[in-house]
Parts: sequence; structure tokens; C-alpha cells
Amino acid sequence: MRQLFLSFLMTVSLLLSFSSTAKAQDIPDDEGVIVVDITSITTEQGPKRSPTIIPIAANYYVLSSNLEVFFLYDMGEVSVSVTNITSEYNYSTIVDSYYGTTILPLPLSSGLWEISFSTDDGDSFMGCFIIS
Repeated sequence: MRQLFLSFLMTVSLLLSFSSTAKAQDIPDDEGVIVVDITSITTEQGPKRSPTIIPIAANYYVLSSNLEVFFLYDMGEVSVSVTNITSEYNYSTIVDSYYGTTILPLPLSSGLWEISFSTDDGDSFMGCFIIS
């Protein structure tokens, strides 16, 4: 129960601090990229020595309705879950980070989107963006 509550609090704080917005009808043909801010939600053990490096980056391409995910290094298989919190649409898959990038087709649906990543090593990352 505590884990669920902490996860909820983390989601709310991410939504407030790491959101990008775009209106599909206002985007010219040469634009339409939403950069998704991703943060680590893994609890660190021991003393903090340096800033956490986020090994995942993501962009949502409005015109093609694709989410492109980049991995800075091979983390093995990564579970990816993308949820439109507004419409309750959910897409989950497992990708191999060895290839460095993957493209996930998503519908162009307005709302608040949340992306979560989990590795086999127990590392977790989360990002959010808004399409209005």
C-alpha cells in the first residue's frame, strides 16, 4: 500500500514539473516533436556522489503519432508502459535496449501521457507529456 501511495505521489509531482505541451492542429509540417523529460524513480542506496545520469531519452512525433525511445547503453530488456491518463489508453511492451532505439506507435490522442520504464536490474524511470 505504501509503495502504491509513493508511486502516486511521484506521478503527481512529475506531472506538475515535467510536462510539455503541443496542439496538433497548430504544428507546422517541419515541427511537431515533443521532447519527453524523463527522471529516475529508483531509490538510491548509500551516499550520493554524483548526479544521476538518465540513460533513456524519448521524443513524441505528433505528425506520425510515434514515440521514439533512445537508450544510451545496453540495459537488456526494458519494460515500457505508455498510458494516456485522460482516456485510460494503455500500451505495454518489452523492448531490447541493445539496438539503441525503438519506435512505438501511439494514437494522436489529446490528454496527459505517462511513460514508465523498468529494467531487469530494478531501475525505474518515468516521463510525462501533454497533448492538447
